[in-house]
Amino acid sequence: MVLLTVLIEALALIYIQRPRNYAIEAKSDEKDILRIKSAFQSMANELSVLVYDNAVWDHTYQYINELVKKDLSKSYVRIEVICDRQGFWLKPHCDIKEKLISCLLFVNKFNENEDLGTDFYDSNLKKVKTMPYRDNYGYIFSSGPNTWHGMEKKEIVKERRCLQVNYVSFKTDWKVN
Repeated sequence: MVLLTVLIEALALIYIQRPRNYAIEAKSDEKDILRIKSAFQSMANELSVLVYDNAVWDHTYQYINELVKKDLSKSYVRIEVICDRQGFWLKPHCDIKEKLISCLLFVNKFNENEDLGTDFYDSNLKKVKTMPYRDNYGYIFSSGPNTWHGMEKKEIVKERRCLQVNYVSFKTDWKVN
């Protein structure tokens, strides 16, 4: 009798319980496969965006190289946060040769006078233009022997804020390529 009971339990396990377990495992496996497929799709989407961004950046990077006639591939980025107060001025100068490109973005949150922008000079140091100091406004230029710029002493009521981004030939924390 005991042998018959063991045999019935064994057959029930083989023909009833195991198929149920296999079915449960199969459903669990299907869910895992769907999760993995979804994760791969998500990674593929992220890579697609990254590839697009790099392609656009490569095009922009190449355009800037051609525009300024300088190879920026071995350059570094240097960022400065500027906050000038009353009494500030900057004598006319040309940037050092290590500074390949200069970009200044104005942050005029205190409605300061637009005359507080950068002054540009000719080779005789005669002022020829002042960039308007407007919020979210700026300029970019390449350094060279006749790129005179500065800021004459002007009245700053509260502060003159700027973000300066330079491409430089000396090492910083941010390599371009």
